[in-house]
Amino acid sequence: MLRITIILLFFFLIGCNKTQKESSLLKEVISLQKQSLNNLTDSSFVLLKHSDNYIKENPTYFPDSIKAKNHYLLGLQFKKKGKLDSAFVHFYLATDFVGDSIVRKAQADYFTEAWSASMDLEKYGDCLVILKRYRASLGDKNYRKLWLKSYFYDVWTYKRMKNYSKALEINKFQEILTKQIDSVNLPILLISRADIKYRYLNDKKGAFAILDSLIANDKYLTPNDKRQLYGKYGVFSYYEGNYQKALTYYIKTLSFSKKMTNNSGQLDRLANSYNNLAEVSIDLKQYKNAQKYLDSVKLLGLHKLEERQRRYLLNYELRLANETNKNLNKVMAIMDTLYESQNKIYKDKFNTEILELSKVNEKKKKLLLEKQVAEVKNVKLKSKIFLLVTVILLFGAIGYLIFRQRKLKFEKVELQIQQRLLRSQMNPHFTFNTLYAIQNKIEVNPKEGSKYLLKFSRLLRLILENSTQDYVLLEKELETLKKYIDFQLLRFPSKFTYSINLEHMEEDELVFIPPMMMQPFIENSIEHGFSGIDYLGKLTLHLSMKKNYIHCSIDDNGKGFTKNNKKDKDSISISL
Repeated sequence: MLRITIILLFFFLIGCNKTQKESSLLKEVISLQKQSLNNLTDSSFVLLKHSDNYIKENPTYFPDSIKAKNHYLLGLQFKKKGKLDSAFVHFYLATDFVGDSIVRKAQADYFTEAWSASMDLEKYGDCLVILKRYRASLGDKNYRKLWLKSYFYDVWTYKRMKNYSKALEINKFQEILTKQIDSVNLPILLISRADIKYRYLNDKKGAFAILDSLIANDKYLTPNDKRQLYGKYGVFSYYEGNYQKALTYYIKTLSFSKKMTNNSGQLDRLANSYNNLAEVSIDLKQYKNAQKYLDSVKLLGLHKLEERQRRYLLNYELRLANETNKNLNKVMAIMDTLYESQNKIYKDKFNTEILELSKVNEKKKKLLLEKQVAEVKNVKLKSKIFLLVTVILLFGAIGYLIFRQRKLKFEKVELQIQQRLLRSQMNPHFTFNTLYAIQNKIEVNPKEGSKYLLKFSRLLRLILENSTQDYVLLEKELETLKKYIDFQLLRFPSKFTYSINLEHMEEDELVFIPPMMMQPFIENSIEHGFSGIDYLGKLTLHLSMKKNYIHCSIDDNGKGFTKNNKKDKDSISISL
């Protein structure tokens, strides 16, 4: 018990040390991930690579949620750098760690980003596989709105694949689900259907019919629904050459874009509305209004806009300058402004990255120093634990040996007592029968009977003498056995014969053996082996010296042991 306790203590101390290390690394990785989210520059990539190295070096220390998040954040960094292949790999790995079920809404972003990256890479087959896994992980009961929204991604995928009939089929199926689950998204779904009909199926009449029905009930629509509805109607009107109608709907689109102040991408949406208004104003020869809208784009801050909107601005400025026969110097000035704005973006980004990288290096040095200090403390702690465990094991081993020695000593004394008790008693049944046989002898032949009585008293004295000793001479033990067998012959005359054979040894050699060890076996042969036989029994005791041991063989031609003739008292004596 003491040994088991020591072993458990040893593994408990090691386990505590390992758990402490796991907790420290886990906190450090979580800290690096939080820092990367707060930094919007490439320094985030450095922080995430540090946490990725920790995870790779100690994969068993981190739960799947931490591994998935790290892959997701790395994917965002690669996406920002334009390395879409690497971004897709990390987004896809993040989805692998989600398992069979999404338990947090944040995990849904892993699938949508993986789908988006595969769309940009034109891996449309992968897109469909990801969406299928996404819906399976969402289930049809949990996160039903996200599950429903995933069909929008299916529609976009099939549109990219130019499988417009399939896109329309899913759109109609999605309408049925939307009415059952979340009717709020129904307008966006119908606007998407109108886009498919107009752009890809050349069903312009059907497309305008859908948009007109939505406009007729626009009081039920949200600002975002109206923004998309009027924007789509304006674009279709522009394609049809109805510029005045397009202008009217673009103005409505702008008004609803301005109301959406709390949404991401607000500046780009405003820039897009102003650019659309500038384009249609140029076509309507309303050059002053066109210039006003283009100036509004510039006031938003060119460095804050995505490249597409800056490209549209420059394109419309060139068109305006060309149509008004203005000097191209103004256009060149705009190009210089765009160039300076681009330079400012790169310069700010570069300076911020340098600053953040220096912070990361300082943080890395600090972490390295803390890690070294922690390792030194860990080594000292391990040394103390090892020394403590060694001392405990040493004292435990000594205590165990003392305890075991005392236990063996007590067991030996107890066994000797049992053996002596066994030796000190002769089978009462044998004693009674022997005395009865001697009495009969005395009645028939007093002289012969007296002789047997004297031999019996000699046997009892030998047994009593031997029972007090742990070891006796082989010669005395054989003498006791012979007298015992002779008295058995007195009880069973002409029942059996016996012989004692010695091999590689003499009877009077200085050899000691435990007393009364062979007697129980011989007694069994006579009492049970020869009981009820109708032929002459033969008993042979064979002793041979083999190296430092005496090999003893007791053979008889009796009927042998059976379940009926085994006695508990004989089994006990033989076992002892």
